[in-house]
Amino acid sequence: MEASTKDPPTKDPHAAYDKIKYEFSDVKYTVDHGKLEILHGIKGILLPQTITVIMGPSGSGKTTLLNILSMKVTDGVEGNFLINDTNRSKSIKSYMGYVLQDDYFFSRLTVYETIEFTAKLKLDIRDKSKLRELVHSVLDIMSLTHVKDTIVGDAFIRGISGGQRKRLSIANEILSNPPLLLMDEPTSGLDSSSALSLVECIQRIATISNTTIISSLHQPSSQVFGKFDRLIAITNGYIIYHGKTTHLSKYLKKVGFICPYGWNIADYLMDVLCNTKFESILLENYNKYLRYDKEVGYYMDIDSIDNKVIHDDYDSLLAKEGNESRELQSNNKSPIGVRKKSPKISIQEINNAREQDLDKLKAVEVLISLQEKKTPYIRQNFFLFTRGLKKIIIDEITIVKVIDLVVILTLFGFLWSKTFKEDTEDGIIDTIGAIFFILSYWTFYPAYLSLYSFPSEREVIAKERNMKTFQVSNYFFSKLFVEFIFFFTLIAFWVLVTHLILYGTLKFGVYVSYVFVTLLNALISSSLGYFISTLFDNFSKAVSFLSVVLLTMTLTNGFYVEIAKLQIPFRYLQWLSYQTYSASVLAKIKFDDASIKCSSDNLSTLCQTDGFFPGKIIIDKRFATLHISYSVFILISFYVVIKAATYVSLRWSHALRMK
Repeated sequence: MEASTKDPPTKDPHAAYDKIKYEFSDVKYTVDHGKLEILHGIKGILLPQTITVIMGPSGSGKTTLLNILSMKVTDGVEGNFLINDTNRSKSIKSYMGYVLQDDYFFSRLTVYETIEFTAKLKLDIRDKSKLRELVHSVLDIMSLTHVKDTIVGDAFIRGISGGQRKRLSIANEILSNPPLLLMDEPTSGLDSSSALSLVECIQRIATISNTTIISSLHQPSSQVFGKFDRLIAITNGYIIYHGKTTHLSKYLKKVGFICPYGWNIADYLMDVLCNTKFESILLENYNKYLRYDKEVGYYMDIDSIDNKVIHDDYDSLLAKEGNESRELQSNNKSPIGVRKKSPKISIQEINNAREQDLDKLKAVEVLISLQEKKTPYIRQNFFLFTRGLKKIIIDEITIVKVIDLVVILTLFGFLWSKTFKEDTEDGIIDTIGAIFFILSYWTFYPAYLSLYSFPSEREVIAKERNMKTFQVSNYFFSKLFVEFIFFFTLIAFWVLVTHLILYGTLKFGVYVSYVFVTLLNALISSSLGYFISTLFDNFSKAVSFLSVVLLTMTLTNGFYVEIAKLQIPFRYLQWLSYQTYSASVLAKIKFDDASIKCSSDNLSTLCQTDGFFPGKIIIDKRFATLHISYSVFILISFYVVIKAATYVSLRWSHALRMK
């Protein structure tokens, strides 16, 4: 009886799941527009309180099957999927955890902070002591307590080890006690002892919490393999065994493959699967002896196979063809019949190990006892904002950035000291230069900062979004507020210093106006850089495109060439440059009511009569002649439009889809 033949009753697909029975049948997966089939109509079942392991050679379809079951891959997939006898829906993502083969984290956060923020995003825990207890429990389960204050790190920043990163990945997923947990090679990068300890923790979680766990593995040790309940063996997109791990050796023996004495049955299975000559007979026997039971799911009907070995020539063939690889493996093992001396272990060491196991079991029980609701939308926004702000502060407020600010402001002071204090014709060029330098700095810096920041967090956010931890709008609005707070703080300080340099004193109204316009210009630039980064997977293309856009706007904003002198086709480009409007507002604040003292060689009528000319003349020659309110409205429109385009790109493009 197959899962596909059932007529599933109507249930609420969004109802909470205490436990999950996951059935799939007739699953096919094709790529290249259906030309190449990767999975060939496979079927299976995953049961609560069990750990199912998928094994097979590289390229056999293990990770592909996991990605399909997690709904990470949906294009090109055919088949039937049932969750507790109900058709699968996208809501299942909220009830599953997925440990990826590659680990993605914010590199400068500590292990404790990483788990804490994940807990805040997933669980609505208002009690801080309860939150701390949960985080410490998970740290204890995954044996990460000793590195809790160490930053995660990455390829360029030294942090925790590769094995500890893998444990951190699992810790992040088990925080919410998901009823369905998928893991892609969870023991990769771990030594045999650490792998066994990790699997034992997972085993206890599965038993106590009714969790349905499925994991892909390559070649586990015999001890690790023995901890798993069920096995799906797959080769070239076909399943050739589905049943209990304890029945594997007997089944293989029944169909003609006798595992040599002293061999790890998992290693022997991989040798069999890697030999393409055996694929047809393995598939034939699988289809012949596979059975289905409502209680235990799919299993291999070993009792119906004749006791006599069916194909006794297969094992000899395998031995002959695999002799070289076996000899290589035997070099790393004790010869059969020769027993290694066991190291002496004291009674105290045994007692300590037992106490550690009991502590971990208690930690598991604490975790399972937490039945918290999902964090509300507004609180998720707040926690994403907190994490984002912490990340940008750690990344940007560095010694290098402080030196950068000191050098730039010092040069600014030498070049434009008290330039705005007196309005003279000889100082006009200096005044205009100061205005455009302020705008140029707060155009290029925010744009490239955002351009560089998104790729560094794309994979983390994509993973969290794929697992329905939060919505795209959560991330979008939290990023918006982080951006605003960060740039407002920097610009308020930066403009204060430059304002004192230019005027020699504080003119509060002018200072506030300059902060507002400079901040608006910076936010537009940051939004533009962020939007462009979401459009390109290739980072170098994004940099090139942003450079062309910014340089085009800079060259047509009226500083390098007077707007009145621009040729007709290029004159219209000024209206597409938000710098044009920002410069216009700052110039009007400075020159609108100013009287410019004429130079001695100015023979104009105004200068000969009054010795001064109105600042509006400078505005007409160099800047857009728009009312301040119009310019501000257009700037705000730029910001809103670019932000809306960024949200659309995040929501509906491939920007936040897992690779």
